[in-house]
Amino acid sequence: MEHSKKGGYVVEQDEAKMVMKLFEKHGLFEKSTTDLKKCLAEDQDLANLTKGLKLLPDLSLHDLILMGADQAAKRLSLKDYHEFVWANQLLGQVPEKCYRACGDHVSEKMARRFYRRWALDPFWDLIHYVMSRDCCELVLAQPLFSNQDLWNICVAAARENAPPKKSENSRKKSSAKRREL
Repeated sequence: MEHSKKGGYVVEQDEAKMVMKLFEKHGLFEKSTTDLKKCLAEDQDLANLTKGLKLLPDLSLHDLILMGADQAAKRLSLKDYHEFVWANQLLGQVPEKCYRACGDHVSEKMARRFYRRWALDPFWDLIHYVMSRDCCELVLAQPLFSNQDLWNICVAAARENAPPKKSENSRKKSSAKRREL
């Protein structure tokens, strides 16, 4: 999506929701950091390996795993992350038992800015504009919200703003009225 924006393409809310839906469909929302932190605590070789894998000159994979999602989003671009994964051939270096947990954790952090941006207007809609957008941004910046939570905000707002569904009886009645005319 970054390349599309640089090319002048404007991403719409529905398109952003499609991307979020793919995260949900493929189970890319991080369930818990416990597994990954447990791997690092129990496996000193893994801890040392992640300390040696540098995303930036002053930022190791180990540092990234331990920092908060918002701090990570400020320090690292998607391009930095992408280059790191390909340059380090991450799949071959991180033990298989921890690879999925590591990937989910880092993906969650890298997608954070995207989710916060696209959950802002739906959140504002849900609270019926009782706070300013700036205040809403501050609320959504709290670490207590996961990307899954931000996706749920988008889903809830879409449901609230959807036109009411007609009941089966009202559809039959309107169909019968149209036939009479």
